[in-house]
Amino acid sequence: RAAATEGGTQLSRPRRRPPTFAAEPWRRQKRYVGGDTMELQQPDGSYEVVTIPDGLRVGDRFDVDVSEGSRTRGTWEVSDDEAKCLDLRFTVRIIAGLELLLTILSCILALLHYFPVNLSWMAIWVIGTIAGVLGAQQYNLCLVITYCFFQAFYIGLLIVMLIVIPVEWSNGKRRGSDAGDVGGSKELTGFIVYNTIQLLVRVWILYMTYRFARLLSAVGEARARKLDRGNAYKQRCLCCA
Repeated sequence: RAAATEGGTQLSRPRRRPPTFAAEPWRRQKRYVGGDTMELQQPDGSYEVVTIPDGLRVGDRFDVDVSEGSRTRGTWEVSDDEAKCLDLRFTVRIIAGLELLLTILSCILALLHYFPVNLSWMAIWVIGTIAGVLGAQQYNLCLVITYCFFQAFYIGLLIVMLIVIPVEWSNGKRRGSDAGDVGGSKELTGFIVYNTIQLLVRVWILYMTYRFARLLSAVGEARARKLDRGNAYKQRCLCCA
């Protein structure tokens, strides 16, 4: 163990625990040597993981540079791209998780006949959102790209609907008949407004997922997982990248 003092950081001998009858047998704790890592308790009660310099003995003091407010935790150095990659991962995981819950809820309501929906399409979309959740959770670039393709396909489908259905409605009005399920002008206006908002949201999701995929490719899946497991950076949700 180590304690931060005004004169530096003092290396002390680890405490020995007396033998007990617990399930795990008592083992002698090793002495720290140069190159080992240990937890350093700061005056505010927080802990930092530091590396012990070579050539120290028990009772020696050594200086540790921990800059306040920096994205440094022990020996972890997090670059701006790595920090943004972790933030985008956190954001995409929330988005895909919410989308998965809404999709499953839509399937349940459709099975209960609350509103008509194509269950085959919804089942396919469940697969896409699961790919997004697992890709962000496990830093899997292949699954993240799959989620990007699903979003791009949905955007293309919305654009086609916003073009084709108003045209069919207009042609139907000229022929003196209704345009399928759209109905009158108020229903058409509501359809256009709703799908336009949905299109803008989908474009934003695609952009955030695409940025995450690019940064994950640059940082590397192994490096991103290592930073995440080491709690090297406190991830936060982003609205733009």
